[in-house]
Amino acid sequence: MPEIRADENGKLGFPGGEEHFCFSYCDGLAFCALSDGNIGFDAEQVRSVSAATVSRVLARQEWIVYAESQQPAETFMRFWTLKEAYCKFTGQGITGTPLKETVFDLSGDQPVLLGHPELRFWCRSIGGVVISACADREHRPELYAVEL
Repeated sequence: MPEIRADENGKLGFPGGEEHFCFSYCDGLAFCALSDGNIGFDAEQVRSVSAATVSRVLARQEWIVYAESQQPAETFMRFWTLKEAYCKFTGQGITGTPLKETVFDLSGDQPVLLGHPELRFWCRSIGGVVISACADREHRPELYAVEL
């Protein structure tokens, strides 16, 4: 197996940058997304969050979708995991990314990050876990899950 190194932002990867990976884990499951291009991935158990968290994370147009949702906890986790996947993709992390300025549209077949047509996103809910991935348009990640 090739050596794993952290870049200047702490993002893990293989030297040479030909293969990329991203990890996430929650609720007894570990996930690994692999790609031949840059990748960001996140997984979260669907759960309620505080109103303060919602207002800190969601942009106004996202908040409207959340507030009108029949499943607000799942809707919030869709937005959260998409933002987290994007943060991992960029390598900036949550603290280096203005979350309320990272605005997603969930109205189509695939989520869209406004202002970033060069990126592609996937978001699914599987057994109470929301998983999201971010990659550039030319690459489609492979996802692996392991029960811990």
